[in-house]
Amino acid sequence: MRATFPQPASSVTVTFGGSTATPALLEAFDAEGNVVDRASLASIPVRKAPGEPVPIFTMTVKGPRIAHVQFSGPRTGEYLAADEVRFTPAAAEGVRSSSGPANRTKSLTFQVRSTSTSDFKAAAR
Repeated sequence: MRATFPQPASSVTVTFGGSTATPALLEAFDAEGNVVDRASLASIPVRKAPGEPVPIFTMTVKGPRIAHVQFSGPRTGEYLAADEVRFTPAAAEGVRSSSGPANRTKSLTFQVRSTSTSDFKAAAR
């Protein structure tokens, strides 16, 4: 899955849930498609008993101008689902804010761009 941001981000945190022991990879890319950071887990947290809820966990990537993030990892029959995506907009070069921090964390909603691919476009709310 891919989330593309409406403006460059300096930090992206994704909250996930998934199949027991599924590997997880979150990669951040700049506008040119270069990987600027990655976070990974060999195995996501597991339930301690069958009746427990699916464990939720977060992963964060950072970079100067993240254009999109992509997550992957599940093998055949497994799943990895993003529950929440939060990002901090990258500061515009040469711009200062007199009213407080310019970089405020934003939440995202997703819109499907195409039903034939796994790409999503993120919109700030």
